Amino acid sequence: MLRILTTVLLSLFIQATAFSAVNNVTEEDGSPSGYPWKVKFSNGSLTDNADGTFSVAAGAGTGTVTSVSVATANGFSGTVATATTTPAITIIAGAIVPTSVAASGTVTGSNLSGTNTGDQTTVTGNAGTATALAADGANCTAGNYPLGVDASGAVQDCTAVGAGSGDITDVGDTTTGAAFNALNTGTTLTFSNATSGTIALTPVAGALGTVTLSLPAATDTLVGKATTDTLTNKTLTTPVVSGTPAAAGALGYNTTQAMQTTYGGITAVVAPIHGTIATGVGTETLTNSVDTDQDFTSMYTFPANSIYTNKVYRVTVLAELVTGVSTANLRSYLKIGTTKIYQSSSTNHGNSVTRSAPLIFLIFGREAAGAAANVSGGLVDRLLTNNNVDQPIALATNGTLTINYGVSWSATGSTETVEQQGFIIEELN
Repeated sequence: MLRILTTVLLSLFIQATAFSAVNNVTEEDGSPSGYPWKVKFSNGSLTDNADGTFSVAAGAGTGTVTSVSVATANGFSGTVATATTTPAITIIAGAIVPTSVAASGTVTGSNLSGTNTGDQTTVTGNAGTATALAADGANCTAGNYPLGVDASGAVQDCTAVGAGSGDITDVGDTTTGAAFNALNTGTTLTFSNATSGTIALTPVAGALGTVTLSLPAATDTLVGKATTDTLTNKTLTTPVVSGTPAAAGALGYNTTQAMQTTYGGITAVVAPIHGTIATGVGTETLTNSVDTDQDFTSMYTFPANSIYTNKVYRVTVLAELVTGVSTANLRSYLKIGTTKIYQSSSTNHGNSVTRSAPLIFLIFGREAAGAAANVSGGLVDRLLTNNNVDQPIALATNGTLTINYGVSWSATGSTETVEQQGFIIEELN
């Protein structure tokens, strides 16, 4: 019995000695607490360090968060949705007021402001828009400008703005050929004189292309399109003069006949202004190859409204007739426009003869120019029977009218000819 008791006590002593390192085990708040003879850990969390020690891996915390909130500080604030269940936190950045900012990268922004008390040792890049400069413009009086600004922002010196002098040699971007123009600021270049008024130079509307206006190398006055001027030392090469001249008898130019005329659109005879308006010579010949009317080339074209009451023209034609041996009666005529105002009787002038003579015609205006104004005309001849056209003739004198001499034969054969060797047309009044 004594041996059994001894064995039990020895066993308890050995256990107490072996586990003497384990004392009280408790949580920080004191509960639970105890003196276990063995401490157990979750599987996989205990590691034998092989040196008589063990390591315990900390496990994930467990528990329940009952409420979440955000404290406002240094310009940051926030809101929490469903703070006690599934919180959603929104952070709001307001006016951030840190005590200092030490940036290792680039600081950018659209509204950076504040007072810089340090030194800017290196400034690179371009400035945007400066709303104010440090210089004090009041340091210079009116009519002066500053030469520079010192470190404090005050001007260093002031210089008076004097009157300009010298010549302007270039205005504009001469590298692109746009010297002295108004293309960049408008379309009008305006000059004013010492008294009053202005002169504006404005290009015509529409596409211009490249236009060069050269001024004469002389002191002179330019002639305007609608101004009244007297020209001196001018040569006009085939000019076209249109409109109504200012006085009766003023000279004009007929582009069809390429010659000078004295028609000025007057509607009544005001004074004798006899003059030659057309002349010509040539060797145009017509033969009796046909028995119909044949016109020589037009001698002249009357301008519109140039045949009117009491207006008289004289037309002289120098013609030469050469006959053959066949019987072919000849008839000659004078046309104004497409209408004959004179036609001779049909005559056989004999065989193998050559005859020439000037044929003189007179044309009389009888009415004011119009679409069917009466005109009379005929050959200067003592015989009333020589003109077979009833007079007067209604002509459209309000338009242009050609004048032609012509002939016709009663038979063909190409054995007889008439040659118009020359003509003259005169304005008698």
